[in-house]
Parts: sequence; structure tokens; C-alpha cells
Amino acid sequence: MTKPSDKIRISPEEVAPLPLQIKSEEVARVQPSPPLRAGVSQGAAPPPDDDLADSPPWYWWTLVTLTPFFNAWIWWRMAPAERSRRHIYRGVAILLAYLSLVGVVLLGMWGFQPRRNWVEQAAYNADHSVVQIQTGYVMGAGFVIASQEGRHLILTNRHVVSDGDTCQVRLRSGRQLQGRVAGRPRDAEIDLALVLVQSRELAPLARIGSFDTVAVGEEVVAIGHPLGLEYTLTTGIISAKRGGMELQTSAAISRGNSGGPLLSKRGYVVGVNTRTVDPSDAQSLGFAVRADLVRQTALWKFDADITDLLQRIR
Repeated sequence: MTKPSDKIRISPEEVAPLPLQIKSEEVARVQPSPPLRAGVSQGAAPPPDDDLADSPPWYWWTLVTLTPFFNAWIWWRMAPAERSRRHIYRGVAILLAYLSLVGVVLLGMWGFQPRRNWVEQAAYNADHSVVQIQTGYVMGAGFVIASQEGRHLILTNRHVVSDGDTCQVRLRSGRQLQGRVAGRPRDAEIDLALVLVQSRELAPLARIGSFDTVAVGEEVVAIGHPLGLEYTLTTGIISAKRGGMELQTSAAISRGNSGGPLLSKRGYVVGVNTRTVDPSDAQSLGFAVRADLVRQTALWKFDADITDLLQRIR
């Protein structure tokens, strides 16, 4: 029987950072052509916004708009003797009935159409914002937090970019870019880094959420490339807030997820996936560094002029 004093001890080796170590003979295998999501071909325009995708056709809007004016024109053309109060009341009643019918039809055609849920929306946004980052034989993830005139600032883990000045950044389209490590926290214990790239294919993922407003039990989704399986999403909750610096989550995090975003159901990036506990010891124990540390510029040492991009972080 376990005694109250028998505490579980987790060694540092069991809670390790999660870059994917790539053997030279495995490089080609873990970097296949980017898979396509169902219904979206490579190079195709993004699907239309949900608020507009199910709108009634133009001729319906024309009918709705012109019918009241047509009725008013007919009444005006009537002889003055025929414009009795009874006709006016009857016309108002018909117009109200007509508008009620229009409302019911619009709800049926537009209001009750299925829409993407928040996880599907996160997957769609990730296509244009989440990247692969490779330094030597170490591969992780990163995501765009600010953009201006083709320059993009990517947030990732310090252990993904290691101590190098550059790294390889791979986009969803398969295009390879040279990334420059633009900043690291002054405290080496903070596992974050900033990478600067230039591209016309990227856009910021989402607003950065405040650590203080994150609620334990809140639903989240982790995005990354576990074991080289690109753009994998796993869902879970915020299990706990640890030490004012980390979020514990039940979303599955594996090697290759390092540097990827942890998004809340409210649409904010709240963490940067960084490590997990060995699955043989415990399940659903993942950790993410709080993402809002990127706003605290005094904590950072910058190696490039990114003042304009830092000001665009939302």
C-alpha cells in the first residue's frame, strides 16, 4: 500500500524538451510533401468566410429590397379616393406579414447552416501561420505572431533553435526559407525564441492571450508536427497553472510539437508547447510556456531590429 509520504519523483530526464531528433537516413521520411486537407487543393484560394458562404443568392436580395418599394409605388398611383384609411391599414398588415415571411425564409436559408467549430477554425488558420523549424537534425514547430510588409516574427522554443543564429523554416506549401534567430530571453531558463523570416505566404495565427485570464479547465488545442507528422492537432484542457510560468495541459504533446502553439477555445494563443512526461510514467501530462512573455520586451535580448514587428503583436 502506498504511504502518504511516498511521493512520485520525476527526474529531469523524464520531463525533457521535445524537439524531434532526426537521423540522417530518416530526413526524407519525416519530411513528406505536405498533406492536403479534404476539399482544399494546393494553391487553391481559401474557402469563403462562413458568414458569407451560405448567403442567399443575389436575386433573392433584389426581391426582398424592391418589393416594398413596388407596393408603395402602386399605392401612390391609386386615385386619391381609393387611398382610404382602410387601404392603408391593409397595406401595413400585408407589409408586416411579408417582412415576417422574409425573416423566416432567411433563417432557414442562412441562419441554421452548419459552421466550422473552433478546432476546425484553428486547423484552417494553422495552414497560413504554423511552420516547421529545423536546426541540424532537430525539428520542431513555430507560429507567426506579427507581420508587416512581408516580414514575419515567429515564436518558438529556445531548444528548437539551439544556440545557432539561423534555422530552416518550412511552410505548409513545402517552401523552405532561411530564418534568422532574432531574439532570446535573457534568462536561459525561459524556453522561448523569436525567428525572423520573409515571405508572402504567412499571416499571424491569433492574438496572444494573457496568462492571468487563462482558466483551469478551459478547452485548448495543441498544434505541431509530432514525430514528423505535419500539422497535427490534439485537444485537451488546461489542467493547471504551474509556477506562474507554465500551463499544464492534457492535450497530447510529443516530440516534434516543441514550439507549436497552444490555443484556447476563445481563440487566443496562451502557450508554446515545450515538454511532456514520459508516457510510461504518466499520461496526458504536457507543458507549455506562457505565450504572453513575448510582450515583456525587458526580458529579451534582441539580435535584430524588430521594433516594428514587436509593436504589431496583438
